[in-house]
Amino acid sequence: MIKFNYAPDGIGEGTFKSRYFRDDMGGDEFLVYIFSKDYAKYAEKCVQHFNSLPDNVIDVICYHIIESAKQNLHNPGFVLPELEKNTDILNYCWFKAMIVSIPGDDSKASYIMQGEGD
Repeated sequence: MIKFNYAPDGIGEGTFKSRYFRDDMGGDEFLVYIFSKDYAKYAEKCVQHFNSLPDNVIDVICYHIIESAKQNLHNPGFVLPELEKNTDILNYCWFKAMIVSIPGDDSKASYIMQGEGD
């Protein structure tokens, strides 16, 4: 269960542990942001979805991170090393926070994961 702290404007900040992904220090705890107290239950659904991504989906996510890194738009000094498998890209990037806002259809998990990388 996520325990949120709320700002006066209703925006909530909480933390959750990731099953697979890591932050820039190798930790498994991430921030989660919601725009209203009404989103708290939905945020739990999003965290559960994120933590149950199958290996093949994680591989596809990593593939697209690699494709983005190949463009070298934000750090032209970074040279992408040879990677044995797609998930090796996670040695060069990390995640920081989940942003949750309920879409029109709240039966599906919809969230944005923020991250950074070399």
